[in-house]
Amino acid sequence: MKSGDRKASDAGREQSLFDLSIVIPLGEGDGGIGALLTAVAGLARGVGGKVEVVLVDDGMPHGFETIATRWRTQFAGLVVARHENRKGRGAAARTGVLAARGEYLVMIDPQSEVPLNNADQLIEALQRGADVALVSRHPEEHSEAEQKSFLERATRTTVMRLSQMMVDVGVRDCFSGLTAFRMRAAKKIAQRSRVSGAAYPVEWLALAQYLCFQVVEFPLLWVRGPLMGERARRGTTPFSLLKDVWQTRRRLANDDYSTSLHQSELLSDTSFRKLDRETLQQIRRSGR
Repeated sequence: MKSGDRKASDAGREQSLFDLSIVIPLGEGDGGIGALLTAVAGLARGVGGKVEVVLVDDGMPHGFETIATRWRTQFAGLVVARHENRKGRGAAARTGVLAARGEYLVMIDPQSEVPLNNADQLIEALQRGADVALVSRHPEEHSEAEQKSFLERATRTTVMRLSQMMVDVGVRDCFSGLTAFRMRAAKKIAQRSRVSGAAYPVEWLALAQYLCFQVVEFPLLWVRGPLMGERARRGTTPFSLLKDVWQTRRRLANDDYSTSLHQSELLSDTSFRKLDRETLQQIRRSGR
């Protein structure tokens, strides 16, 4: 990272309201919010310090605000945001980052089967100086992979390899569903991101390289159940995902990521509708 960015990051840490922000973008097909928040509460207790949770409702038909409010006492802060219309997983992730107020940030895909105890090593990497840290799955090393059909494993491997061929992000696995960021890095990436769909992790890691952030990758500590990505997402196909990856490649080639969008513009563009009052005031004052 450039020295100027590092100094800005240090200054941003002094203004952080929380030690850690946990962002969860939720969309169609994501159920079991109670079970997910139970696991997140365990992660927050293990991390210690002040932890906020940012839940982004990407146009779910029945929402989850009522359920979420029952968990307010479990975290130092709880933010609920809603997209009035469905925008996509990437747009929800971007909204969550822009609303977050912590020193560090952990992004959790609710459909990931990666246990949250893997987040500990990611946060420790950030504390040692990394800007982005993620978990990499190695399916060939786990017996669970053998329980999947040849077609399922071949499709997953093909999509991953084609993504790497189109956009070299310097890591083995973009789609584990568990990534951690220094907040300054996360916001700079989110303000430049354009992909609204499920391919956003490829774009975000490409932007991390583009912005000269330090990215570290760790092997998965433990696997329980099916590996993430084996279950089909509604509205997401390998073709649509690879199309977004190809558009990321074109934007990089054309240097379209050289400028960032203003935070208020991005929130308006993603139909950001609901925040707790304190967070909304914080965003309006920040002007970043």
